[in-house]
Parts: sequence; C-alpha cells; structure tokens
Amino acid sequence: MDDTVNALVRRAVDLSRERHGERVLIAISGAPGSGKSSLTERVQAGLNVVLAKESPSSRAAILPQDGYHLSRAALRQLPDPDIAFARRGAPFTFDPHALVEQVRELRDHPERTQYAPSFNHRRKDPDERAIVITPDDRIVLIEGSFVHLDIEPWRDIAALVDELWFVRVDRAELKKRIIRRHLAAGIADTYEEAEARALNNDLLNGDYILGHSLVPDLYIDSIEDCSIAAEK
Repeated sequence: MDDTVNALVRRAVDLSRERHGERVLIAISGAPGSGKSSLTERVQAGLNVVLAKESPSSRAAILPQDGYHLSRAALRQLPDPDIAFARRGAPFTFDPHALVEQVRELRDHPERTQYAPSFNHRRKDPDERAIVITPDDRIVLIEGSFVHLDIEPWRDIAALVDELWFVRVDRAELKKRIIRRHLAAGIADTYEEAEARALNNDLLNGDYILGHSLVPDLYIDSIEDCSIAAEK
C-alpha cells in the first residue's frame, strides 16, 4: 500500500507544480467500506511531508463529505422521517448544495481562511466550523461516497476539482468489511443485524454510486491490497 500512497502523493504534488503552486482540489470517492477515508488520510500525511520540504508553511487538508450530513432535526422534517433515518448515509440525507458551495469557495478564494463542518459520531450530527482550511493548504482532498455522482447538484463538484480518484473493491469484500465495521462500532449487536444493515443501506448506496458516478481520472484498486489500476 505504501507504494500506492507514494504514487498518489507524487501525482498530487506534480499537479500542484504544474499549476505553479495554485491550490489543487482532488475528489476521492468510493463505496462505503472501500477504505477511501483511510487512504485519504495516508495521502494527506504523505503530502504534508513533501510539501513542508518545498515550503515550511505548505500543507494538505481534507474536506470530508460527512460534515454535510443533514442533522437529525432536519431529517425529522423530511416527508418520511422513518425512511430518512433508516437510510441515513444515502444521497438524499446530505446537503450537497452546501458542499458544492464550499468546494467553489475553496477553488475561487484560496486566499481566504475557510471553515467547514465535520461529523461528530458521538452526537451523530455535524459540528459546524470544526474544520479550518487556510491559504497554506495548497492541496485539498475532498473525500466522500458521492463526490463523483453524475446527478445535480453533486456533479458540479467535478467541474470545480482538478481530478477525480475512485477507490474500488469487490462487492463481496465490501459486504464483509461493512459487517465487521458495524459490529466493531457497536452499530449492530449481532452478525445478522449487521448483515441486514449492510444489505439494506450501505450496499444499496454502493450500488447506486457505481451506477451513477462520473468516470474518474484514476481508479485505485482495493485498499488493503491498494494499487493504482488505470487512468481514464
């Protein structure tokens, strides 16, 4: 995996150099359980090492889609709150307009310090202004399941970023990972409960992503056996 992370770091740094230090935005997507969050964090760490050698103040930041979850209060105002809570994590349970506007601000105003929400897993709601992105953040990695969707308004993200990277993994492996995650996090108490949640929400979202996403600039195969597969 280290070889893949190093290759992705080099690719992002090369993009930055081609743009003569202008901010670079990269959207990293994949199905739930694909490992995109872990990969993004490792790429950020690698970028921070390389960028600091070029300029001590230069950094990379992560903008996670998770911060744009609708709050539980907002979910209760939807036409069918029961479905909204059961399918929390599906595209309609996010605020994509706010995310698109944040990405636009990052693109159009790199000279400004900007604030973005993160998701508080303890409260199960977003924390507003929890993430700070400064002008020193030369590369911003926008990470989330739906940041490549080819539907409005999600598709506007692709027009604002420099590249799209997609982490893909076999569906059967996805199911195993999601079940393990639900059990480890205490989201489900039994294997059967975790499997039902995976089938009725996470894998539905994964199938939707595969069927409604733009073609990425780069595919990254798996995450535990991480390798760059192909470019478009």
